[in-house]
Amino acid sequence: MLRKGISLPTEITRQFQTTTPVTRSDPNSAVVIPIMQGDRNRADRNLEVGIVYIRPSDIRYDIPIGADVDVTISVNESSLVTVIAELPQASAPPIEAEIDMVNVRALDPAALAALLTDAQRRLESLRAAAQAAHAADALALFSQLDKENALGAAVELVRLARTDPGAATPAERALRALLARLDDVADALELPALFGELEEALNGCEEGVRHSGTAQERADLQDLRAPRASRPSRTRMRPPFAT
Repeated sequence: MLRKGISLPTEITRQFQTTTPVTRSDPNSAVVIPIMQGDRNRADRNLEVGIVYIRPSDIRYDIPIGADVDVTISVNESSLVTVIAELPQASAPPIEAEIDMVNVRALDPAALAALLTDAQRRLESLRAAAQAAHAADALALFSQLDKENALGAAVELVRLARTDPGAATPAERALRALLARLDDVADALELPALFGELEEALNGCEEGVRHSGTAQERADLQDLRAPRASRPSRTRMRPPFAT
């Protein structure tokens, strides 16, 4: 909601919709509003700095799926974040929470170790796929990761976090950043994989078209086999920086 580098103090309000119902008869139901810091496409690649809950005890009327939720985030000069969540149709008072961005609680060592294992396995799997597919774009991304020693740096921070709580947040940030960059590698592998499937399909129909296809069908097959460089490239959009 808030762009990185925006001047403080600042405030912004945005409306969202609930994805699960909240009923007063079910004490376990709740509207869960995670507050994330980062600019990655996938929410779990960003750092969770807080969660706001709207529980059955907070509402006067049941809340269906798709109900509007107004979320206001304000940040003062000291980087203290205040989050206010309101449900207009529930006739309930707003829910307010404060988040101290200086002292964000990080994952514990066991959770960091699990996240590191996930990153290592994903990296190995994607590297093998990139090498097998001779995917130039994906291999170039791996070359940059290796040059920066991104995995090695994350491993060292996770090791430090076992005895130094102050290293936990940097370790989590490094791991989530690494996983996000591996998402970019996976995206770079999608197009070569699709071309591989297309090549197999074309090989399967080529003989039939050559022996009994029409002139137009042979021309269409030739067009499909045009050099990849002549095909339009795919551009991935990036979201704005957010707090």
